[in-house]
Amino acid sequence: MERELTPGRKARGDDGDDFADVRDACLRLVRESSGARETRAKGLMIIRNCAPPGFAGAFGGFLRLFPKWFAARHAAAVTPMLLPWLVGEAEVNDAPEDVALDVSDDVSTSVFAAMIGAPKVRAGYKQGVLLKRCRVLEETGCAAVCANVCKHPTQKFFTEEIGLPVTLTPNYETFECQFTYGATPPSVEADPAFASPCFRQCGVSETLRDAECGNALESDESPCASSN
Repeated sequence: MERELTPGRKARGDDGDDFADVRDACLRLVRESSGARETRAKGLMIIRNCAPPGFAGAFGGFLRLFPKWFAARHAAAVTPMLLPWLVGEAEVNDAPEDVALDVSDDVSTSVFAAMIGAPKVRAGYKQGVLLKRCRVLEETGCAAVCANVCKHPTQKFFTEEIGLPVTLTPNYETFECQFTYGATPPSVEADPAFASPCFRQCGVSETLRDAECGNALESDESPCASSN
């Protein structure tokens, strides 16, 4: 990943050094982009380049063979295996009730349960993943890195290119992030994650008095109302 963020540079072998390189490259990406849209576009390009050629179409076609709840639940089951090195420990949970799911009907707990007609459970069962403390968000201290380098590109890649909707909901106070599969993400204008000012310790801000790095939203993207 660090090689994608910094073309021509070889990543070092030590895991700690590798993470530091990725962290610094994420900050450079925000700092050197002309605006939020460019940051998001570059973030999406990085995800595309990290995936094997044709992966999105092939994987999306495979997922369409199964019920939507089945695809969402199994994506959630795999996610904690992929996150620890880069962002930290995660665990599968149920989709939060305040996140709108694309399919709101009750679902089976398993394929076997569906076959035998067992009682169903609330929609969203095991379709979530809670990232307990995102290392990238914590160490960059930058809401724009979270929103535009990670959140938006990940949502766009899974929702539009694979066909598996996912919504990422970061908590800027606890550094948690909730993944909800089977939930189409809201627009940038309607998403509170993009309306938050950056942190005082933001690595992109030039001075401690500059509370915002200025790259979470474009000037023509109206932030949603504050929830104060």
